[in-house]
Amino acid sequence: NDNNNGNNTFDLFSNTQYYQIQMKLDTNDRPFDPIGETWAQRFVYCDLDPAQSYQFRIVAKNQWGASIPSVERSFKTLSSSRKPLPPPQLTPECPSSTISSIEVQWNSPQLSELKGSVLTGFSLEASFGENDTFRVFGIIYEGLSLNSNVTDLSPGTVAKFRVRSISEGGYSTTYSPEVICHSLPLPPDVPEPVLLGEVKSTPSYAIDWYFWISATFQPSNQNRTRVFSYRVQIAEWVDISSLPPDEAWEEVDIVTETSINIDHLNPQSRYGVRYSAINERGESDFSVPVYFVTGVKPLIIPEPPRPFVITATNSSLTLRVPSTLLNNWRTINCSISIDDGESGFQNYLTTIGPSDLEIPNLFPGKFYLIFSNCKTNHQNITSISTGNTKLELSSPETSPPQAILSTRREIYISLPKITKLTGKSYKQHEILMDDGIGGKISPVWTGLRDIFIAEFLFPGRNYHFRVLSIDVDGGKYLKIWIVG
Repeated sequence: NDNNNGNNTFDLFSNTQYYQIQMKLDTNDRPFDPIGETWAQRFVYCDLDPAQSYQFRIVAKNQWGASIPSVERSFKTLSSSRKPLPPPQLTPECPSSTISSIEVQWNSPQLSELKGSVLTGFSLEASFGENDTFRVFGIIYEGLSLNSNVTDLSPGTVAKFRVRSISEGGYSTTYSPEVICHSLPLPPDVPEPVLLGEVKSTPSYAIDWYFWISATFQPSNQNRTRVFSYRVQIAEWVDISSLPPDEAWEEVDIVTETSINIDHLNPQSRYGVRYSAINERGESDFSVPVYFVTGVKPLIIPEPPRPFVITATNSSLTLRVPSTLLNNWRTINCSISIDDGESGFQNYLTTIGPSDLEIPNLFPGKFYLIFSNCKTNHQNITSISTGNTKLELSSPETSPPQAILSTRREIYISLPKITKLTGKSYKQHEILMDDGIGGKISPVWTGLRDIFIAEFLFPGRNYHFRVLSIDVDGGKYLKIWIVG
């Protein structure tokens, strides 16, 4: 037993995945405490007291449970005053690997790091895993060499490595940073044939018309090799009695998923599809190709007309819904939805007939999106059109300023163009606003227009507006209050 280190080997038992080491002081009745785990047959534990007696035992474990503890063994550390080597800055790396081995190397510590201690070797530990799940660490090499070749590995084995130094006083108390390495995988297996879905075509009224098909791969991975991507190729298969020549195959794409849509296919044509698997070791041969046949090109029907806006007022839009369309298309009914970007969707419904659908209760001067979903005797047709309500007054020339409309966040105020008294045109209007809370009348706008919109207001609050209108000769009129 090295000074203040417990260093022991133990027998390997079958059906064991790893071992838990338990220890306690030999002079008390306290229970055993676990001090570490390893899959190897040797375990090192540091930071023990000099000249102290300890007991240890081992429990074997796997995914189904734990064995009963082993027999207990006692040991005593030496009483020498030698101390372990302070942890030098070691950095492991993996400069090379094969399908069955990984070379691990690390740097030699600087003389200044030894602080007078004598370096007697290094201890390399490994933890093997798969899919980011790693086993516990175990010692795989000890010696003075600055590298170790880990052999007898399976292709594509993934491992973590860490190293620490050994001196006359024992093992350093900390490890180097961990490094993850892997042995080289085998080239990928040849994939299984492709599974093809139903040949489909785009809608018969589309301008860019074509056939398309969905292909799903069945990767073969008997050797448990990693696959990074798949190369998909297609060729016109004119003579089914023989395979298309290599120069006839065209690459569709290189994909990482196991499915792909192949489009822009010609009608009444026989095609073959094949694919290969790719990883960092190379590319497999191509799979056995499978073929499919596209159908007859359907009659391309012109795109049917959609509902559209024909008239607009301050508060409504009228939508024309065609009843009889081109090439015997016939409207059965249409579901209409509108959106002004603030109030959300409003839904309306019209039925068959050369009808005009009026959409009422709209705000003046608003831009609306109109969504139409019309059911016809062939298929449903979805479209989007637009419309603007108007901003017009019944007699804007002479009517006094007034609040004509309110929303949750806006108040619309109509402004006259011509004075009643003189018949002269106004050159501008000045508007001041008071919300009744701030106690301050603030100017909000000066200019000339038919409608002024006070925006960004608080819902449910009374606002007071003072309007001062000035005609072309400088005469001031209509210094009045408006409440909205």
